[in-house]
Amino acid sequence: MDLAFLPEVPALRLIVVGDRDELCPLADLQARLRESRGMSPELKVIAGADHFFGGAEDQLFRILWDFPL
Repeated sequence: MDLAFLPEVPALRLIVVGDRDELCPLADLQARLRESRGMSPELKVIAGADHFFGGAEDQLFRILWDFPL
């Protein structure tokens, strides 16, 4: 997945990714965030989850629910 768009997302505050995401590998995402100076969204990683968070919906819900607006 081409992550070049990330610096263009206004007010990006949270990214949730599974550590088994085949479309947006965690290492690629972390590298892009390091390269994008000035971006500092909170990164939440769900262990064992793929791109669609199958089987990890409860964890995803809890992360989103608890994130301050």
